[in-house]
Amino acid sequence: STNSLATFTNGTERMRIDNSGNVGIGTSSPDAPLDINGNRLKIRTARTIANADDNGEVGEISWDANYLYVCVNTDTWKRVALSTW
Repeated sequence: STNSLATFTNGTERMRIDNSGNVGIGTSSPDAPLDINGNRLKIRTARTIANADDNGEVGEISWDANYLYVCVNTDTWKRVALSTW
């Protein structure tokens, strides 16, 4: 469409940045800043947050072998324990 950027491989659209700046991966009509048409999101590198007031920006997500961490305010983290099931 007008004023969008699309990337193709083997004749199939794989990624698009639309005219509002939304990025779509696996979709040609993203409706969020990052819209992934898939069932996995991979964060490759673990990062342990040392304490609840460790450095961070709102929206950051980190993980290690024991916890999933989310920064909910500047330098303010919450975590949830991970367990085997």
